[in-house]
Amino acid sequence: MQKFEDSQQNSQDLDELVSSVDKLNDILSLFEATSATGRVLTGELGDRLYQLSGELEAIKRHIQVIQKHCRFRRMIQGPRDAQTITRSFRSLQSSINEILVGSALKAEVRLADLWALEHLDKLPRAKDARHDYVDRPLCSEGTREGVLRQIMTWIKSENGHQIYWLNGGAGTGKTTIALTVANMLSKDSTIFSASFFCSRESEGRSDARLIFPTFAYHFARCDVELRNRIVHVLIDLPDIGHALPRDQLPKLLVEPLRSVYTGTQRPIVLILDALDECAGGRAPETILTALALEIQSVPFLKVFVSSRPTASTNDAFADETLRQRREVFVLHDVEEDVVDADIRDYMVERLSKKAALRRLSTFPWPPGESIKKLASMAGGLFIFASTVCEFIEARGDLDFRLKEITERPTSEWTGIDGLYKEILEYAISEFPDQTTLQHCRSIIGTIILLQDPLSSYDLGQILHLPPKHIQGILGDLQSVLSVPDDIHEAIRTLHASFPDFITTSSRCLAAMYVEPTPQHHMITLRLLEIMRDGLKRNMAYFIRFKLNKADHFPGCLRYACRYWVDHLSRTDVRNANDLVQALICFVSTNMAYCFEVLDSISGPLEVLCESVIDKAETWLTGMSGTPQELTHSLSHARALLKVDAPEQNLFSLFGILPDTRYARRDYGRLCSEGTRNEVLESILQWTNDESATQLYWLNGAAGTGKTTVAMTIADLVAMDRSKLTATFFCSRYSRYRRHVQHLFITLSISLAAQDAQFREQLMKAVKRNSRIIQALPKDQLQILIVEPLRLAGLLGKPIIFVIDALDECRPLEEDAPDKVLGAFAEHLHKVPSLKVLISTRPSLSLSKALNTTSWISPLTRFNLHDVERSLVDKDIRRYLFEVLCANAGIVERLSPAWPPDDILDSLVEKAGGFFLYASFIGQRFTLVGAQKLKDMATYAGSEYEGDLGLNLFYGRMLKHIVKGDNAKAEQIRSILGILTHLYQPIAVEDFQELVDIPEKDLRLQLLELQPIVIISDKNLMRPLHESVRHWLTEQRRALPALFVEGPDMHQAILSRLIACMMLGLDRSSRISRLAKGGSKVVLKKPGAGLLDYACHYWVKHLMKTSTTRCLQKELEDFLETKLIFWIERLDSSGELMVAAAALENARVWYHVSQPRHESVKAFADAQQLLIERSMMGTLV
Repeated sequence: MQKFEDSQQNSQDLDELVSSVDKLNDILSLFEATSATGRVLTGELGDRLYQLSGELEAIKRHIQVIQKHCRFRRMIQGPRDAQTITRSFRSLQSSINEILVGSALKAEVRLADLWALEHLDKLPRAKDARHDYVDRPLCSEGTREGVLRQIMTWIKSENGHQIYWLNGGAGTGKTTIALTVANMLSKDSTIFSASFFCSRESEGRSDARLIFPTFAYHFARCDVELRNRIVHVLIDLPDIGHALPRDQLPKLLVEPLRSVYTGTQRPIVLILDALDECAGGRAPETILTALALEIQSVPFLKVFVSSRPTASTNDAFADETLRQRREVFVLHDVEEDVVDADIRDYMVERLSKKAALRRLSTFPWPPGESIKKLASMAGGLFIFASTVCEFIEARGDLDFRLKEITERPTSEWTGIDGLYKEILEYAISEFPDQTTLQHCRSIIGTIILLQDPLSSYDLGQILHLPPKHIQGILGDLQSVLSVPDDIHEAIRTLHASFPDFITTSSRCLAAMYVEPTPQHHMITLRLLEIMRDGLKRNMAYFIRFKLNKADHFPGCLRYACRYWVDHLSRTDVRNANDLVQALICFVSTNMAYCFEVLDSISGPLEVLCESVIDKAETWLTGMSGTPQELTHSLSHARALLKVDAPEQNLFSLFGILPDTRYARRDYGRLCSEGTRNEVLESILQWTNDESATQLYWLNGAAGTGKTTVAMTIADLVAMDRSKLTATFFCSRYSRYRRHVQHLFITLSISLAAQDAQFREQLMKAVKRNSRIIQALPKDQLQILIVEPLRLAGLLGKPIIFVIDALDECRPLEEDAPDKVLGAFAEHLHKVPSLKVLISTRPSLSLSKALNTTSWISPLTRFNLHDVERSLVDKDIRRYLFEVLCANAGIVERLSPAWPPDDILDSLVEKAGGFFLYASFIGQRFTLVGAQKLKDMATYAGSEYEGDLGLNLFYGRMLKHIVKGDNAKAEQIRSILGILTHLYQPIAVEDFQELVDIPEKDLRLQLLELQPIVIISDKNLMRPLHESVRHWLTEQRRALPALFVEGPDMHQAILSRLIACMMLGLDRSSRISRLAKGGSKVVLKKPGAGLLDYACHYWVKHLMKTSTTRCLQKELEDFLETKLIFWIERLDSSGELMVAAAALENARVWYHVSQPRHESVKAFADAQQLLIERSMMGTLV
C-alpha cells in the first residue's frame, strides 16, 4: 500500500514538474522569438538562459524515461524515482535562483555604473585636449632621441623629481615632443597617464580651470575605483568643476589618487603641454602654484610640463617648493649639431616622400647641400623646418621652390621671422591690386584674433567677402595657415609663432602688419551687426524648422553670440562712439535672443551670461559718461539671471523638474516700458504697504495680459533684496505646472534658494515627511512654508508670492483653485508679512472662494476689464510701436518714418483691448523680417475689416495662411484641431503620427502657424493660448473650413491612440489598419513619447466622445488583447493608481452610455485584476 501511495505521489510530482518545465519553455520561446527579430540576447544573461534551456531538455528526458515505465515498475522503483524527481526540482530551482541572483546583481552593477557616469558627465572638461585629439605629427624616427630618452628615464625612475619642465622658445618642437611622449605612454600598460594639450585657438583648451577636471575625467573612465571616489566628490561638491585650480587639484586628483594608489609601484603621469597658451596672464602660475601645494603628498605622481619661458612660468618654477621637485630640460641648450642633424633628417624624410608622390625626376632629392643650408637657416627652430616644407610642398614645382629659398642670401634671414617675411612677400607679389592686399590683411587679422577658428564661409559672413575669394587669397599662405578645400571647415594657424609675428610691428612686413586693437574694433562691429540681423524671437524653433538648412545655428551667429564681448573688451573704449551706439541697440533689442542661443549651445547658462555682462560692464568703466540706458539694461539683465544652485538640488530632492518657477532669463515677455502703469502701480503699492491686505486678486479674461503683468511684477519685486520672492506660473500645457501638488513645493524651493536658514529647515521637513508631494495643499503650506519660516525666524520678513493662472491647475479633482485658496484661508494669518498675488480668469467658483468669510482680512481686487479703454489702447499702441521699430532696425525709436500713424491706429482699433492680439501681431511680423515691412503694411491695413479682437485676428490670419486652398485648409484644421484637444504638449515627431499629413507638409504648415503654435527648445508642441481652442470649436466664431466639433476631434484622437497602443503594447513590429476609402496604411512602431501619452490619456479622450459606435471594433480588440499590457506598462512606472482611476472612469462612462455592452464587464474584470496585482505588490 505504501509503494502504491508513493507511486501516486510520484505521478503528481511528475505532472507538476512537467507543468513547470512547459511554462519555462514557453517563456524561453518568447526570447527565442525575440532573437528572431534581431534583438539577440548576448553576454552572461544569454549564456545563463542557454544553460537553463539545456537543463530543461535534460529534465524533460528524465521525465519521459520515467513516464514510459509500466505501473508495476513505477511501484517497485518508487523511491528511486522520487529521488530523481527531487533532484530535478532542486536542479531547476538552483538554475532559476542563479539566473535571478546573477541578473539582479548584473542590473545593480550596471545601474551603479550608469549612475556614476551620469554624474561624471556633468564634470566640465575640454573634450579635445587629449593627445589623440591633437592633429599634429609625432617626432620622425631617429630624431629627438636624446630628449625622449631622458624623459622616459625620468618617468620610470622611482627616485627622480616629480615635475619635468621642458623649456623652449616658440618653434623649438615642444608640442611634437610632448605628443610623442604621450603616444608612447598610452601604449605602455605599466604606466597610468593622462594628457592635456593647451591651445590659445580653442576655448576649452585655453581654460586653466578645465585642466584638472579633464585629467580627473580621463582617470575616472579608466579606473572604476577611482571613478567612484571622484563621483562622490562631485556629489558633495557639485560646483567643483568651476572652482579655482588650487581647490580642484586636491579634491579631484590628489585625494582620490592617494586613497586608491598609495603604496603602488605604478607611476602615474600627467602631461601638460603649452601651459603658457592658457588664457589669462597668470594662468600658468595658478596651475603650477596648485601643484606646488599638493604634489608632495602624492609621491608616485609625476607631471610633465612644456612651455615657453614666460615671466609667469619662470616666477612659478622659481618657487622653493617647485625648485626642489622639478627637473628642467632647456631645448635651446641642446648642442647645435644635434639639433641641426635632427632637422636635416626631418626635412629629408618629409620632402623625399613628397618628391616620390610628385614623381620628381631628379634623384636623389632633396640635394644634401640644400638641406644643410636650410638646417643652418633654421637656427635650431623646428617650426622653421616645418614651415619651409609646407611652403615647398604647397603648389608648383618642388625644385623651383626649394631653390627660391636656398638661393637667397643667408644674411636676409633672421630665424623664423625671415621665413615668414619671404612667404608673405611671395603671396603679396601675386595680388593684382591694393584692394586684394587690404582684404588679405583683414582676413589674416581676423583669423589670428578669433577666439575659436571659423570656416571661410563664416569668415565671409563677418567680412562681407565670398568664401571662394577668401580661399583664393590664402592659397599662397598655406605654409602658415591650414586652409581646407571645403568652405565649411575651419581655417587655423599652423603655429602660435605666426600670430605673434603678424601683430608685432618690429618683426612683420609693414604692408601686412595687423594692429590688434582696431582689428578687434572692426570684428566687434561686424559681430553686433550679425546678431542684429540674425537673431529673432524663439531662434531654437526657427532654426529647427527652416527647411533645407543644417539642424544647428549658423557658425558665424553662434560665434557672435559667444564671443562678441571678448572682442569688445579688447577695443579702445576712448574711441568707440560707434561701438556704444551699436551696443545700445543690441542690448535693448537682441540681448535676450542672444542668451536664448547661448542656452542652446553652451552651459551653464547663468554662469556664461553673468560672464558676458561682467565683461561688458568692465569695459564700460573706462568710459567717461557711460550712457544710462546701457547701464540700466545691463543691470536689468543681471538681476533677471540670478538663480542659485541650491534651488536645483532641492527640486531633485522632491523628484520634480524645475520648470515651474518663472524663467527669469526670458524677459522678452515683460510689459513694455510705460505700459500697464495703472495696474503695475496698484500692485507695487500693495506690496510695499504693510497695512494692506495679504491677498491681491488680478482678474481678467483670456488675452488681457494677466501673465505679462504677473511676470513684470515678479521681475520688479525680485530686484528688491529686502524681500523674499517666490513665483509659480500655472499652465495646463506643462506636466508639472498644471498640478496643484507642485505649487507649494515650488514656492518653498524658491524661498530656500534665497535664505540658508529656511533651506536648512525645509530639508529637515522634507526628510520627516517623505510623501509630502502627495499631501493636500493645506498640509503642504503648513509643513513646507509656514513652519520652516517660523523655525528660521522669518515671520517678520517681507515675503511676496506671485501665482499666475491659478484657474489652469488640472489635478484629478476639478476644485484645485478652491483648495489652494482654502489653504491660504487656513494658514495665511500665521505669517502676517506674507502677501500673495493671484491672477485668474473670472469664474463663479473662484469668485465665491475669494469672497468667502473665512478670510482674516479683506481682499484687494483689480479687474483688467475695468481699466479705461483709452488707457488700454494707448498701452497697446506703444507696445506695437516698439515692436515694429525694433523689427525695422530703427535705433531712434521716435523716428516718424515707421510705422505710419494710420497703420498703428488701425491695429489698435482691431485689437479690441486684447493684448494677446497685439502680441500675435508682433510675433507674426518679427518672423517676416525688415525687408517685407511694405507687405506688412498692406496686410495690416487692408485685410483686417469687420469684427474686433481675437475673432478677427484668428480668422483673418488663418484665412491669409489658407488662401482658399481646400487641401491646405483641411491640413490646418487637422493640425489645430488635434493639437488644441491634447491634454499635454507632445513632441513634433509624435504629433506627426497623430495626423495623416506628410512630414514635409507638416513642417511647412508649422512654419506658417508659428504665431499660434509654440514649439519649445525640447521640440514639444502646444497652442500659444487656450483661446485658440475656443475659437475653433465655436461655429459662430471659426472659419467654416476650420470649424471642428470637440467630441469628433476627441474621437479621432482616440482612434489613433488605440492604434498606437495596439502596436506599441505588443511584441509584433507592424500593424495595419484601413484608411478612408479602404486603402491599407502601414503604421510604424510608435515613439515612446506617443505611447506614454496614449497610455495616460486614452480614457480621458474616450470620456469626451459622444459615441464609440464607429470605434466599436477597435475598442473591443484593445480590451480583449491589450488591456493587460496597458496595466503592466503603468505598473512598471509605479502608476497603478492612475490605471485604477482610468478604469473606473471608463467603466462608469460605458455604464451610462451603453449599460448592456460587454465592455462594462471587461472593465470590471480588469479592475479585479488590478486589485490582485496591487495586493501582490504589497505582499512582495
